[in-house]
Amino acid sequence: MCKQVANKMTRKYIGRIGDDPDSWIDATIDLGGEGDTVNGRGIFWDRQVEGLRIRIGARKVAWQYFSQRRDHGDRAHTFETLGRYDRGYSAEAIAGGTYKSFGGTVRRDQAPAVYRGPEPILKRAPWHMDVAAARNAATVKRADAIKGLPKVNAQEGATFAQAFDGGYEISENGHRVRIEGYLQYLERQAKEAGKPPRWADKVRSLGKLYMLPKWGNYRLTELSEIPVRVAEWCHENIDSAVSANHVARVMRAMWRRIAKRDSRLKLDSYPTRAYEERKERGEQKGMTAVHFPEWYAAVRALPPVHHAYHLMNLLTGARPGELARTPWQDNSPDADTFTIGNAKMGDAIAIPTTPQIRACLKMAANALPDHKTGDLVFPGCWNNPTRDKLPMRGHALRRTYRTFAHSLGIPDDIGDWLLGDAPEGIKAHYLIKWAMANNKAIVEAQHKISREMMKALKSKPVAKRKRVPPPSVKRKQAA
Repeated sequence: MCKQVANKMTRKYIGRIGDDPDSWIDATIDLGGEGDTVNGRGIFWDRQVEGLRIRIGARKVAWQYFSQRRDHGDRAHTFETLGRYDRGYSAEAIAGGTYKSFGGTVRRDQAPAVYRGPEPILKRAPWHMDVAAARNAATVKRADAIKGLPKVNAQEGATFAQAFDGGYEISENGHRVRIEGYLQYLERQAKEAGKPPRWADKVRSLGKLYMLPKWGNYRLTELSEIPVRVAEWCHENIDSAVSANHVARVMRAMWRRIAKRDSRLKLDSYPTRAYEERKERGEQKGMTAVHFPEWYAAVRALPPVHHAYHLMNLLTGARPGELARTPWQDNSPDADTFTIGNAKMGDAIAIPTTPQIRACLKMAANALPDHKTGDLVFPGCWNNPTRDKLPMRGHALRRTYRTFAHSLGIPDDIGDWLLGDAPEGIKAHYLIKWAMANNKAIVEAQHKISREMMKALKSKPVAKRKRVPPPSVKRKQAA
C-alpha cells in the first residue's frame, strides 16, 4: 500500500502495510497518540496507484490525490481530497450498534469501559471510503490529468519557436520545402524596402520577453485549440496594454502567414482569436506656447545632460530615441549640421544647427569633458520616459515642434523636411533637387523656430484668470 516515506522530523521510515490494507490503516491509526509523530500520524503513499495518499491527522483521516508534472516546460500539479476514512467511532458508527474505539484522543489501552464481552463488530459511517474505493477514485483523477495534457507529437507540426524564428520544413506532394521563419520574413521585407529592420527587432524583443518563454515549446496545432487560455494570458500576464496588443497582433499575423503555406493549419484558427484588445493609454498631445515657461522651469532643474537632451528634443523635433542614440561623430560644427543616422525612414537626417541648438550641444559637452568621438551625445537618456519628471517629454515635444512651426507660418513641406519626413506630394527622386533648391528657406525656417521658441520659453508665465461667475449665479449667492 504505502511507500516508505522518511519523516521530516525523525528521519525514521514508516513500515509497509500487510495483506489487508484496511486493517493496516486501522492499526496505524491505533498506534498514533498525542504527540506521536513517528508511527500514528503523517502522510502515507500508495504503492499501487501513483499519486494516491492517505493523511492521518489528530481528528480526521482523509484520502488525497496529489501529482506533479511538467506541461511544456511549466511546472503544474493536481491536488484533490477524494474522501474520508472512518476510524470506526464516528457518530454514525456509534448509532449503528457496537463499535471499536480507536486512536484520536483515546488510545486502545486507555479506552473507557463502554462495552464488555466478546470482540465488538466494527461499523463504519456511510461516507467511509475504503482502500479499494480510494484507488478507483485516484485512477479516475490520474486519467483526467493525463487526458488534460496537450498531445505532443513531432508529426503534428512545428513548434511556435520554429515558426517564429528559424523556420521549418514540410512535405508537399513528396517534396521537402522550407517555410521561412516570421522574423526572417520581417527582416527580408525591411531589406527589400531599404530600411533598417526596426519592426523585426521590436518583434524579436516581444518574443524573447513574452511569447517564447510561454509558448515556445507548444506545437502550432496545440495553440489553435486553446484560444481562451491564450487570451487570458495576454490579459493577466502582460502588464502593459500596448505590449499585450502588439503580442496579439504579432501572433495573428505570424499564424496567417504560416497557415497560407502549411496545409495542416486553418487560416481562421489563430491562437489569439478570443483576445479582445485592451484599452491603451491616450497619447501625449503637444503643449501650447502658454505652457512653455512652466516646462522650461522644470527642465532647468534637471542634470545638465538631461536638460540639454530635452531642450534639444524640443528645438529640433527629433524622435527621442534617435536623438538619444546619436554619437558625437555625427555633429559637424563646420557644416552647421547635426546628423541623426539610422533614422526610422532609413536615411540620415541632417538638422541645421542654430545658436540655440549649439548651446545645448555645448552644455552636454561641458558636462562630459572627457567624451570621445564614438560616445553618445546624451548618455543615459535612452529609454528614459519616467525618471525625468516633466509635464511633456518624448514624442509629445516632436508634436509641439510641428504645431509651433505651423503657428509661425512655416510651409508644411519645409516643416516635414526638418522633422525628417518626406514632404507630401514630392516623389523620392525629386527630393534632393527640392532640398537643394529650398536649402536657404530650410535654414531660415530652423533659425526662426529656434529663436521664437526660446523667447516663448523664457517669457513670463501667464497668470491664470480668475473665473467670474455669471450674474445669475451672483444673484443666487446673494440671496
